[in-house]
Amino acid sequence: MTTESQHPAGAKAPAGLLARLRRARQGAAAAEFALILPVMLMVVAGALQYGVMAMTYNAMLNGARSGARALSLGDAAATDVRTAVRDWMPAWVPAADVTVTSEAVGANQVRVNVSVPGTSSTVFRLLPLPATLDVSVQMMLED
Repeated sequence: MTTESQHPAGAKAPAGLLARLRRARQGAAAAEFALILPVMLMVVAGALQYGVMAMTYNAMLNGARSGARALSLGDAAATDVRTAVRDWMPAWVPAADVTVTSEAVGANQVRVNVSVPGTSSTVFRLLPLPATLDVSVQMMLED
């Protein structure tokens, strides 16, 4: 057993220090919060990023439907289809990044394809993104 005389001015034995540290709870919540904060921030950032990307995908789908509808009525040119699709795009998607193609499928159907690069599909670029978002809508021609 150690005595006070063996340690410098008032220091306690190392075993006593370890026992005190095990019992001390001061700052434990702050340390735990510091450990979990990066994980929580990534979850929130991912939810925001993929939520915005889902909104972009939904806008692409609505734009493709609008363009396919215009084509199916027979009164739209290719530029009208591109305009109809781009009118649905959110503000963060540059118009130059939106690729719109339209084609006839068989004798009585039309198809509109819309493609946007993954990096343009969201405002946040914190987590991995798909290379592209692609949407295809096919409609029957109307008489």
